[in-house]
Amino acid sequence: MAYFGRGVAYTRKGLQSQGIAQKALNDFHKAIDLDTGQTRPDMYIHRAEMFLMMHHYQEAYNDATTALKLKPLPKIYFLRGVISLLMENFSLAEQDFRKNVQSPDESIRIMSHFHLGLALYYRGKVRNAVEVFKEVIKENPNHLGAVLSLAQGFKELSNVRGALARFNQSLLIQPNNTMVYNLRGNLLFTTGEHQAAILDYENCVSGDPYNTNCQYMKAASKIILGQFYEGLKDTTKLMVSNIPVIKASPEHVKAHYLREYARYVHARLDGPISLIQPDMDFSPDYLDHWVKLKKFDIKNYKEQPGLQPDIRDVQSLTDVSPDLESLLCRAEALGRLSQVSVDGIVPDKRLNLAMGLASLHTAQYFEAKWKILKTKTGTQDKVVNGWKELFSIAVFYRRLANLEQPYLWVNMLPSYTSKEGHRTDIPFVRGSVHNMKVTPYNELAFKLAKTMLEHYSGDGAASYSGLKEDLAKATSCEDLLAVSRKRQINPRGFLVSTQVPSVAGVREDNRLEGGVLVLTEDQHQKIVFALNIVNMPDRMSSYHSEMDYLLMLLQDEMRKSGLSKASDVDVIISHILSIAYYFYNLIPLSKGSSAVAYSVLLGLIMSVGRQITGRIPNGRLLDMEAIFAGAPDAFVMVAKNWMQIKKISVPVSSLPKVSELLPTVRSVLEVLSFNSTTCLH
Repeated sequence: MAYFGRGVAYTRKGLQSQGIAQKALNDFHKAIDLDTGQTRPDMYIHRAEMFLMMHHYQEAYNDATTALKLKPLPKIYFLRGVISLLMENFSLAEQDFRKNVQSPDESIRIMSHFHLGLALYYRGKVRNAVEVFKEVIKENPNHLGAVLSLAQGFKELSNVRGALARFNQSLLIQPNNTMVYNLRGNLLFTTGEHQAAILDYENCVSGDPYNTNCQYMKAASKIILGQFYEGLKDTTKLMVSNIPVIKASPEHVKAHYLREYARYVHARLDGPISLIQPDMDFSPDYLDHWVKLKKFDIKNYKEQPGLQPDIRDVQSLTDVSPDLESLLCRAEALGRLSQVSVDGIVPDKRLNLAMGLASLHTAQYFEAKWKILKTKTGTQDKVVNGWKELFSIAVFYRRLANLEQPYLWVNMLPSYTSKEGHRTDIPFVRGSVHNMKVTPYNELAFKLAKTMLEHYSGDGAASYSGLKEDLAKATSCEDLLAVSRKRQINPRGFLVSTQVPSVAGVREDNRLEGGVLVLTEDQHQKIVFALNIVNMPDRMSSYHSEMDYLLMLLQDEMRKSGLSKASDVDVIISHILSIAYYFYNLIPLSKGSSAVAYSVLLGLIMSVGRQITGRIPNGRLLDMEAIFAGAPDAFVMVAKNWMQIKKISVPVSSLPKVSELLPTVRSVLEVLSFNSTTCLH
């Protein structure tokens, strides 16, 4: 008893000193050793709290569990739930917090209810979390954590108006809260409202000068808007800081790459957008560091020249001609058409406008190409020399929409030729966390994994009599992992390759490499279920051949078609969609492949006198549809059904030319902040 009392006394003195904390812990150890009958749950609670303070989470969890066995009290369930949250075991945390939602103790009930919302949020069950946060706010309207969390929940559900209202409410509860300014700024940044975001980041930095996220995001927002001088001043301030907490932050590393890319773009402001080719103009080592956000220690790297005083910053768009306005309004409408309605993806009006312009530019460029093609007499004559030409215009616009991220061709990266290749991961489940962006595809991926596990015939794989029954009963990743172990595939899990059919016959088996479906446990014994797509020269070469073959068919069809017969146009559109199918499966860009692909689809279809009028259904993603379609024909059928393709109402040839009205990088950056409220929707 004396040891326990002294341990408690130590905790009351404060535990800032590691020595005092260890003394308290030693006393709790001795007290528990002497309590051989385990009659004192409070001893385990105090020791669990000590372990928690010292970040020894597993030991804290074990003590809380022992205390619950001795006396199942609401406060102990709450403690164990918090420990599970910190261990990122959100499903166990959810179970413990649920036990307290009817507790008569108001304080424990509200705290448990709020933390239940957090557990659900981190599991990817954001819609459930939102309802829980609303209940907490009903009980306590001034619960800042719940109001802020509700704002974040609304953001994830693309309810931008609701999120902003809750952020504003948070500032009424606690004015000048830097976290609120930071989070609201991040929301505004994500939606393409960079000027408004800058004000929030400035308020954040004013209240918390060491907040590296606000410092960096303020600089990034200015650079994206073309305010290079001010943006680079902020970036340099972050880079040269000697404060340890700033130097250790990821933003400190990102600032180096932001500065170099901003200088690069600024030097090219008055040239055409085709000059923005970082994957050609930066060294492979630099690109590798940038994509992986490695420490900025590139050997023999020569910095980009500083800003040239004769090149002014990008000015705000003040005078919009009728021609430009009609073009921008058409682009804005196309951008809205391409916006997906998926949990976890927030509408970005700047990106939508950029990709709408990309669609129009692509349409006008290729409409002119098809006209030239019809004048060619030889069947071998081409006007488009490779599939990349179809997508290059859209890639330039994707880069200009966000100057803070690297949108690079994968085959220009060193990882592409390495032994491991360049990997893109699409996670479905990690531990108890579900990736809500791809939730509608979880069941499809799970069924595919089941089928492939049943037919897996790799080295050492064993079969057994109840295999089909076990697979039929399997409803979770844990169940599938158990079957994998029974089959002696690998104690850590299994991985199987998917395949993509070839229409060009470029491989003997008429199959291309798809992705690798992985079900395993990580080093923390958490389940990982994901699709990995690894690009290496062989894989990319086969996809290149596939798309070039389809491009040849497209050009042959364009040469002989009059575009008047519906059947002719249908064949052409099928070729265009098939090219997109292989592009989606290839994922040839380090970021942004999906947005680029859809804008090109819109543009190419307009270039043949048709337009997409339908929207992608709620919860669906065209890239995931392509990956799980199984064959190009199946993808084409689904896409046509959604797109509701009709004869174009306003031919792209009748619109002002994008390349003439927006001839430079500067002119494109100017219009990307266009206020579309003047457009008739």
